[in-house]
Amino acid sequence: MPLLHSLGTAVNLEKMQSLMALPSRNSLLSRFDGLPSFTAQSLGEKHLVRQLSCTGCPIGCIHVGHYRRMFGSDSMEYEESHLPYDFATVYALGSQLGLQTPDDFWALWEKVSGYGLDPLASGAALGWLTEAFEQGLVTEKETGSPVAFGYVEGYLHAVDGLVGGETPLYRDLALGATAAADRWGGRDYVTEINRRATTGLHTGYDSFLSLALGFPQPEFVHPLPTRSNPEPNRMVSNLIAEQAGNCLNNSLGLCRLIHQVYDLQTVSRALKTLGYKLSPRQLKIKSYDLYHLQQGLNRRMGLDPARVTVPSRLFSIPTAQGLLEQNRFAEMLDIFAKQSWGTEKEGMSFG
Repeated sequence: MPLLHSLGTAVNLEKMQSLMALPSRNSLLSRFDGLPSFTAQSLGEKHLVRQLSCTGCPIGCIHVGHYRRMFGSDSMEYEESHLPYDFATVYALGSQLGLQTPDDFWALWEKVSGYGLDPLASGAALGWLTEAFEQGLVTEKETGSPVAFGYVEGYLHAVDGLVGGETPLYRDLALGATAAADRWGGRDYVTEINRRATTGLHTGYDSFLSLALGFPQPEFVHPLPTRSNPEPNRMVSNLIAEQAGNCLNNSLGLCRLIHQVYDLQTVSRALKTLGYKLSPRQLKIKSYDLYHLQQGLNRRMGLDPARVTVPSRLFSIPTAQGLLEQNRFAEMLDIFAKQSWGTEKEGMSFG
């Protein structure tokens, strides 16, 4: 909790870099060479202006930074924007696009935020666009400007074009990187799973499985997982148990970033003060009830783990568990699909 207050989730930038698992340049690289300017400490010292909390939370992990920009190239008049930042935004609009200076990151984040766009989806779309441009799948006729890793002006123009639907390319890209690749090619440049962009916290199989199965991806990992090669059945069971816990915490308004603080024993004691007498075991059963409701909705909305496809790009860069194996990932998806349908027919036991 003190770590989240002082440095925020951006602290994971250095941690992932130390594992050679911080994606950069649309996940072509596993290290971000511009990291020294983007560490949580550096951003805090040079840009942090305040910390905010969600309603009822005492931590203040929402870090707000300032971006000072000039009106015109020869003006001495400035305007200052205040923008929240965290690991996900710095990864998606900084590391993933190869931007080298915080000012470039702030300029792009201000543009993306001003349009109300999701930074992760925007970063994935711009990453695909950059490689598609470099490989000649699209040209300046479609983009209206050169696009290259580290070239913020090209990205600023691309975001305007995407929102304005200026060309057929941008109208397709507005639906996401996967949709654009289906039309223009370059599926190998996509860093989305089930049309969901990764958060950059590539902790291992759990991170990509979460995307594939409609679970929330990690937003803050402390401490980072060990470089163990998990047994598939155990990995799937652990992931389901974690998601069940998320369902319970979400229903109680508890933050997932500090879920380890709110164990079942603590939650049981807290609810008792409000007149709800639920033992830790009863809470665990409730959590799985909520999980089954969620999965039932996912299935009715069309989720089919058997039809998930994962870009090969994501198996060619290291994670906190090293390089992942496609066959092992496919095995885990199959295990989940069987457990999911088996649960609906036969019920699940709770330990």
